[in-house]
Amino acid sequence: MIRGGGVNPLAALLLAALVTCCGIAYAQEPVTAPPVTLEQLAAAEQQVTSNLPEDDPARATLITLYNEARSALTSYAEFVQLRQGFEQIRRNGPAESASLHAEVIDLREGEKPDLAAEVQDLTLDEVEQKLQSAKSELSALKGTLADLRSEVDGFSSRSAAIRERLSALVALDTELDSQLGLVNKAPEPGGESEARLWSLLAAQASVDAEKAALDEELLSQPARLELSKAQLDRTRFDADLLEQRLAALEQRAGELRRGEVEEARAGAELEQAGTRGKHELVQALADENAALSAEFAERSVRIEQVRQRDIELQKKADQLETDLKSIERRLEVMGMTMAIGQILREQTVQLPTRRDGLRAIDDVTDDIRDSSSRQIELEDERRQLRDRNAFVATRLEGQSPELVASLEPDMLALAGSRRELVKQAVELENIYGRALGDLEFTLRRHVGAVKRYRGFVAERLLWIPSREPLSLFQGGTLVTQVREVFDPRAWMAVLTPIPGELIRQPLTLVGIALVLLLVYLTPRITARLIETGRHVGCVRTDFYANTLHALVLTVLLSLKWPLLMATGAWLFELQEGDTGLANALYVALLRLSFYFWVLELQRKLLLPGGLVRKHFRWSEQRADALARRVLRLEQTFLPAGFLMLLCNTLYPRDVGGSLGALAVMALLLSLAHFFYHLPTFVQERMESIF
Repeated sequence: MIRGGGVNPLAALLLAALVTCCGIAYAQEPVTAPPVTLEQLAAAEQQVTSNLPEDDPARATLITLYNEARSALTSYAEFVQLRQGFEQIRRNGPAESASLHAEVIDLREGEKPDLAAEVQDLTLDEVEQKLQSAKSELSALKGTLADLRSEVDGFSSRSAAIRERLSALVALDTELDSQLGLVNKAPEPGGESEARLWSLLAAQASVDAEKAALDEELLSQPARLELSKAQLDRTRFDADLLEQRLAALEQRAGELRRGEVEEARAGAELEQAGTRGKHELVQALADENAALSAEFAERSVRIEQVRQRDIELQKKADQLETDLKSIERRLEVMGMTMAIGQILREQTVQLPTRRDGLRAIDDVTDDIRDSSSRQIELEDERRQLRDRNAFVATRLEGQSPELVASLEPDMLALAGSRRELVKQAVELENIYGRALGDLEFTLRRHVGAVKRYRGFVAERLLWIPSREPLSLFQGGTLVTQVREVFDPRAWMAVLTPIPGELIRQPLTLVGIALVLLLVYLTPRITARLIETGRHVGCVRTDFYANTLHALVLTVLLSLKWPLLMATGAWLFELQEGDTGLANALYVALLRLSFYFWVLELQRKLLLPGGLVRKHFRWSEQRADALARRVLRLEQTFLPAGFLMLLCNTLYPRDVGGSLGALAVMALLLSLAHFFYHLPTFVQERMESIF
């Protein structure tokens, strides 16, 4: 039945006729209209607001019931309209689907349009205009494609949701019937009984209309699914054709641009050759024109490179978004398993890092800034060249009248040529700026897609085992990994460039200088810290400012070694080349520096004569006990954390491998030992909090 990516027309028509006949056979009875209308509600509400005072409780009750009835009537009208739409698709959808499928088949098997011939006679300005229009149209088509894919994917789960809602509506209908049995069927007009009866009848009509709409949605689902697939097929064909047309326009724009650039360069070089032997002012202006025309070729190539990169990134972003939706559907059907987890980890490893994406965005932003500055300069020169005589007079200022008279004809001719060259340069720079803007937008979209993909995978991989139980010591992987991680040649390769990086990046020297300064000032800062606690407890000298001063000094004391660790991480990050160990060291040291600072801050808070002992009046025994535990946590947690981060970055596919798993075990044992041996008073305090 499937042929050429579509449906056999004869089979599709037979299917359409069959579904249409079935639709007629299963046509539903019309839903009974509610016995009350919106006009009756409005009149009754007007009568209540006119006859009853605002503070009357009966007025508030009546208005509430009228509002409930009005809401139910509005829902009733929406459900009736929705049902009619489903019924129309059930009757007409099969024929429309068959027509769309047949149309796509004819287009695919028919004569292909000559896209190159369509753009052959266009000027560069016309091609650029069509390019912008085609990009906007393609973006809209891709949005429609995404909506249609989501619609098609949602049919599988919609049936269960409809049946669940129908069950709830049956229970609600039963409840409304029981409430209607308790209400007076011939109430007094304008009273609460009538308003309650209207509210219940309108709610019942709304429930009946919703049930009919849901039944019709179920009946029309095959026709709607087939129609959505046909629309998806046609939209995909239109998008593919538009991408081909866009490629033809890009190619033609490049050809025309190169032709204009070559023509401008040849003209400038001809003028430059004609000025040989003439006055140096004439030669200087001719040289400037030749230099400006020489820049055109580089800018034209750059435009094509930027646009090609934009196209490639768009495809990657589209593929990422499609893969994410595909994974979501696969997980709904199959659930998360270790095999699927391994596939997801493999795909995540192949994604670019967030740092690379942000760096690419920053680079493009810098290019946009430079291009904007260049445009401003060119526009300023273009304004000066509007009056050639004034421009030439400025260039010949200070020369004798006889020399000005002899040079003026050549200078005016060169000024006219330069005006055209500057105009062309402005147009090229505008095109380049637009291309960079499109690339920046695509880069941000790609970074966002990568972030969503990583977040989706990370949430679902949290509780999925990364390896089989008791597999750490099997196959000799642990020994191999230890050799790879601690290979002296690899470490020498990343440590040797550090002196050169210090010279090349002065900011790292600033970080090291700050560390040395803090080391030098540590005795003085410690003495000042102890001094702030000597007046604690005295009514005249105990101020909050002393405690705040002590906190600032404690933070300064805790900064030096974490700052040195972060500076070392920055040195590894700056190393050029694709060095896996350098990147792993950067990630491990940078992330660990924060935890190092937290532990150092806790340790410095517990210093003898420090903030906790003097300002918060902890006993020496308690402070010493907790300080020992924090010091032991530093000695065990930090090495294990460093090894874990290093292995996870070096071996992302294996989630750190066997060595990384051992590091995680050591990390957990370090934390368990810390909390198990916490002083009793800290444990009691934690129990009271949690």
